[in-house]
Amino acid sequence: MFDVEVVSYDSKLSLNLEDDPYADVGPRIQPPRYQYQDELVQKGKLQAIIGYMESGTYAEVDEIGLLLRQKTDQDKNEETEEEKGRDLYPLLKFTEENKRDFFAINTFKRTVKVVHIVPKQSLQAWLIHSDIEELDRSARMVKTKIIKTIDEEPQCAARNNANELIIGMWNKKSLKQLKYSGSFGFNFFARNKSYTLANYINTAPLQAVCFCTCTSAAVNGDITVCLVEKTASDQYLVKHPIIRRYANDKTQLESDLVLSEEKIDIEAPAYISENTNGDLCIVSCPEGNDSWISIVNSNGERKFRYPEIDLKTAKRIRYDFIGAGFLSDGTVTVSDRVGLRQHLLDKEGVLLQIDTHDSQPSCFAIAPHDHVWVGFEDGQVKIFTYRNEYSVIKELTP
Repeated sequence: MFDVEVVSYDSKLSLNLEDDPYADVGPRIQPPRYQYQDELVQKGKLQAIIGYMESGTYAEVDEIGLLLRQKTDQDKNEETEEEKGRDLYPLLKFTEENKRDFFAINTFKRTVKVVHIVPKQSLQAWLIHSDIEELDRSARMVKTKIIKTIDEEPQCAARNNANELIIGMWNKKSLKQLKYSGSFGFNFFARNKSYTLANYINTAPLQAVCFCTCTSAAVNGDITVCLVEKTASDQYLVKHPIIRRYANDKTQLESDLVLSEEKIDIEAPAYISENTNGDLCIVSCPEGNDSWISIVNSNGERKFRYPEIDLKTAKRIRYDFIGAGFLSDGTVTVSDRVGLRQHLLDKEGVLLQIDTHDSQPSCFAIAPHDHVWVGFEDGQVKIFTYRNEYSVIKELTP
């Protein structure tokens, strides 16, 4: 060995042996030289935390690569969900102009579940359970007052064109009107008011199963009632639904519209609403089967059904509607217990979007200015509205 090589080796060796106490030396993680069967599990856990094995050393986790892999997986999942959504809702439109923000503008909690909501104004309503309760949300503070206890079970409720509360009881062939002394309105400070449920309209021999305010511009009507041939022994037996509009004098019939069961699929009607064109939205809720809505014109001719009959679907219940109604632009909004969903349809019955609630809805009503009142099983009552601007719409598979 040459002298020059000896000097160079001695110099490098001296540098390696120097101990600098101020120098930071990072720990080097090295894999064990000998792997045993019981160490494989520890190795897997260590790789999951630190990184993965490359060429005998633990490589640092590539955060960017990991995020890209996660995004790729998420995109694949979203594509799969989108394909499922297309199969489930083949008519669903996703265009920017028809996506609307659906949000709650007011929320309040009741001590019991509300079974019927009858709006008087946009932010004023009667809440019906075992009692009739007046609620006023037009001011900053919520005002409520129980005004009448109901001895019978209410089946349907609505208001007439005089802003009077009308109630139909189970298996009764008449409608009741809430009457009280003093000036009508939401005067919570008035004293000595007495409330009674007086006879309003006798529907015998038919029975009223649902009704709504008559809003057709072509009819001088007060309320629109869906009547059926229904016996007390079988509450689900329905034959030949008849739509009857009562005139404003509350005694005479304005018109009768017999719906053909051969042309219009209606079974166990449970909710009805009407728009200014005289179109009717009827919710069918047969026991143990899917719900659907039927839209018919003023002549009783079918316009569309939602959802359409699908013979390929399973026997499980995919739709359980509690109510549906028209908004001022002609669209139809539907409350669904399955999936906690709120469906929005266009004028032709094409599904525009589906929004979801936080809990299961129990009752539904539409107030003036397109305020959508929804009562929930947990006692909450919320007032929603649709806003015409882009929002992300989430779908839930039933």
